[in-house]
Amino acid sequence: MATFISVQLKKTSEVDLAKPLVKFIQQTYPSGGEEQAQYCRAAEELSKLRRAAVGRPLDKHEGALETLLRYYDQICSIEPKFPFSENQNLDNDEGLKIAAKHYQFASGAFLHIKETVLSALSREPTVDISPDTVGTLSLIMLAQAQEVFFLKA
Repeated sequence: MATFISVQLKKTSEVDLAKPLVKFIQQTYPSGGEEQAQYCRAAEELSKLRRAAVGRPLDKHEGALETLLRYYDQICSIEPKFPFSENQNLDNDEGLKIAAKHYQFASGAFLHIKETVLSALSREPTVDISPDTVGTLSLIMLAQAQEVFFLKA
């Protein structure tokens, strides 16, 4: 019988998605009302779904996969509706400067992970945070910062 390779599940920590989403909803729909309440309830449901999907050890069976896929589907559907980087205005010089600065910070963060954090791990890092991966991500962020300056010119 063939031997197949499996990928280890990633572990995550508890994150309350509801608080920042509700705050954004309240700022976007300040008049309150049923629409705001409906969106706030949906944010609470998303937070519950996240806890069900990643907050406990998942069994390796179809039900666990369905929970993860349902959570992934919800995240994909809300992503375009929330400004995850709301200060990212690339239509003017100031917005471009801020974008370049953030890309440089991101590059530095990945470089810090590569040079400092990975050496402190007591075990082999997973592929997504291997030295080669985070080094490449650092260079990509730096290249994007340079691209922003090119767009500004």
